Amino acid sequence: MTEPQAPLPEAEIHNKERLSIIWLVPLVALAIGLWLLYQSLISADTLIEVQFQSGEGLAAGKTELRYQGVVIGHIQEIDLSPDRQSVIALIAVRRTAADLLRGGSQFWRVKPKISLQGISGLDTLLSGQYISFFPGEGEPQLKFEALAAPPPGIQGKQSLIIRLQASTLGSIQEGSPVNYRDITVGRVQRYELDAAIDRVNIFVGIDEPYRELIRDNTHFWNNSGIQLEGGLSGLKLRTRSLAAMLMGGISFEIPDGEKPGNAAKPNQLFALYEDFETANTGITVNVSFDSADGIEAGATSVQYRGLKVGSVSKLKFEDSLSEVIAEIRLPREAEQVLNENSRFWLVKPQLSLSGVSGLETLLRGNYIELDPGKGKKRQFQFKAIPEPPPFDKNLPGLHIRLSSDQLADLSRGAPVYYRRIPVGLVQGYQLAKDSKAVLIDLQIEQKYASLISPESRFWKLSALTAQGSLDGLKLNLAPLRTLLAGGIEFDNIETKQSKQPLSPDHRFTLYSDRDSALRRGYKLEILFLDAPGIKPGSLIRHRGIDIGEVRSVHFDLHSNRVITTALIAPSMAEQMTSASHFWVVGPELGLTGSQNLETLISGSYIAFHPGPGSQSRQIVGHEKAPNLIYDTDGLHLILESERLGSISQNAPVYYRQIEVGKVRGYELAPTADHVLIHLSIEPRYAPLIHDKTKFWNSSGIDFSFKLLSGAKLESESLKTLLAGGISFATPQEPEDQGQPAAPGSQFALHAKPETAWLEWRPKIFLNR
Repeated sequence: MTEPQAPLPEAEIHNKERLSIIWLVPLVALAIGLWLLYQSLISADTLIEVQFQSGEGLAAGKTELRYQGVVIGHIQEIDLSPDRQSVIALIAVRRTAADLLRGGSQFWRVKPKISLQGISGLDTLLSGQYISFFPGEGEPQLKFEALAAPPPGIQGKQSLIIRLQASTLGSIQEGSPVNYRDITVGRVQRYELDAAIDRVNIFVGIDEPYRELIRDNTHFWNNSGIQLEGGLSGLKLRTRSLAAMLMGGISFEIPDGEKPGNAAKPNQLFALYEDFETANTGITVNVSFDSADGIEAGATSVQYRGLKVGSVSKLKFEDSLSEVIAEIRLPREAEQVLNENSRFWLVKPQLSLSGVSGLETLLRGNYIELDPGKGKKRQFQFKAIPEPPPFDKNLPGLHIRLSSDQLADLSRGAPVYYRRIPVGLVQGYQLAKDSKAVLIDLQIEQKYASLISPESRFWKLSALTAQGSLDGLKLNLAPLRTLLAGGIEFDNIETKQSKQPLSPDHRFTLYSDRDSALRRGYKLEILFLDAPGIKPGSLIRHRGIDIGEVRSVHFDLHSNRVITTALIAPSMAEQMTSASHFWVVGPELGLTGSQNLETLISGSYIAFHPGPGSQSRQIVGHEKAPNLIYDTDGLHLILESERLGSISQNAPVYYRQIEVGKVRGYELAPTADHVLIHLSIEPRYAPLIHDKTKFWNSSGIDFSFKLLSGAKLESESLKTLLAGGISFATPQEPEDQGQPAAPGSQFALHAKPETAWLEWRPKIFLNR
């Protein structure tokens, strides 16, 4: 029997909640919307406002904004500005060019232009006007003001913008060509008046391939129109191209003989000369004179410190015919130094109570002298002064003074040379206060001032010097100017003093020639209370040998002494000690005899005798020669006496009334109870002196009186009567004479001789 089956379990049903697929549609739509919004934002144009003076030629939805020929935007809307004085254009700029919109950006309208230089903007005839743009370098910006005209040039790789300056614009205008060797390499971009300096600034753009042609020493000139010049040689006509004749033109080049300078920099300033000749000779200056007497156009030169710096190019009357104006051309460098204090004057031969001046013009002709002066305001028109200006120590440069015994052929304005290069001039001269020297004032140009040191040597420059030797004759001809105006030259001697600073009151010596000036030696100052007969060129001697020369002599008020500056031979430099003895040797005339008569012809000199001590450059001189007791030749003897009496230095020593020696000096004995008299017996007569020789004072007069024999008056000589003297006698017999006297032997000096001494007549053989 089949058992009944159990009922199956009933299934449990659970319902699961799901997102309906229908929701995918709005999600996708949202994502697409966001994506489109993002693409719209990143690709949207940037709106900017550009202000124009007028809306002529501009159209909304049509006028384009271009950069380097590429369209980067267009005008969306045009409206008047709030003040109704201009037009505001709302321009949509592509997002890719938005980063170019910065402060300093330039906008301008491009439209067709027809001129003699050509046609520009021709493409606008079909497409219409457009706006050109060049980005700036400032901060991001959305509002701009357009230029009224195209800019003078965009400084960058396209062109070099420089600035020319001229007195007048002439026929030059915007677009005038700039030519180099008749090839157009640039254009005039614009011009403006610089009221501050009353000049015209002309901005020129030089094309990229030619910008290296412009150097800092390039000269520009106006080559516009027709130039006609006339003279004795005929007429000269110069014309340029038709475009230059009608609208002006500028040319440039580097002057002949000059090397190219550094490359020109942007906005660098150059002068624009009025013609080719002026550009190559410099600037034009007008100087008015009372008359043209002595001035000739094309011949009269302009000089500065002995050098020609320009010439008179033209003579013309002043409007009222009361003056003559000389048109002078000077180097362009003169433009920087000419000012309200500059002076011009005519140099020509003149005879006056003060002497003859301007003699050099007899050969080279009259000339105009220029003194730039010192000032701040530039000036190009002057009134000539009738005479040279007085000496002015305030003028720029180094002012020094020379001392000379005579002026010789020097004149005011004479050049000063350093190795034949003019570096200064003679500004004036005057007598010293004691009238014993001529003081010459020099002015050395500032750039050469460092050449002057305490060891500088100056000498008069002769027009012609000659040196003869076995090899032949050598002639040296100085510049012709020195023949008439004179001249001074200097050089330096390198010594330890050369590096010392130059004191303000330092006075140099002017030597007669180069050899004496550059003679090397030890520089020494000798101080005398008086130095009669000593002058520059006097010799310094030692034992008859020249060892030096006096360079200068002047009186020092502070020390109340005469200071002689001398140059000593280098070999004697170590002998110049603080105890050295210097004295003046001159002619001596007297009853006792005359000495140094040769100095009547050769002149006085300074004698020298060495002494102990350390080396010195300043030594005090003496009035007379030192007591040279030991520094003599011959036999040196010493006499002892109670007193000196009338014995003097150089007093004679006699043997049988023949002078055989001299008194070399005297001194107190160490005990001070007697006097030591030093004698020097000539070598030939030295054998006359023996140990037993007797010496007595033969000075004065020996007078005796007896009733039977009468009066007796005796004296060795008039010389001994005035200057004193000593006599001696040696015993008759050899055995009584003793040994020959040794150097330094001492003897007693008797007041008078004994009778027996006068009767001694020994036979003694003398030295030969």
